[in-house]
Amino acid sequence: MPLSPPASDANMARLREELAGKGLVGRPERVRANLARGDSFTLWAVGSVLHDFYVAAEKAFEVVARELDEKVPVGGDWHRRLLEQMTLAIPGVRPALLTKETGQ
Repeated sequence: MPLSPPASDANMARLREELAGKGLVGRPERVRANLARGDSFTLWAVGSVLHDFYVAAEKAFEVVARELDEKVPVGGDWHRRLLEQMTLAIPGVRPALLTKETGQ
């Protein structure tokens, strides 16, 4: 049974648009140049948007872990273990959602 997209999908798209509107999505050299021009408030705001984006992704990964993998990590290191879990392909269930590099 296919899963409906998590509510966080719309939030993640909005956050990406916010960053793109400030020139903070795209080629790394462009992003670095735009961040270098920012003041401390801009850097704080960008950090806040990135945090919100990460939390939305993590919530989506939790849905996948619970609904498809039927196994959500617990314990003090559950965040790291959830990312590692998303690097695994489960044959007949789902592909890997993150590369090994991203999951580290």
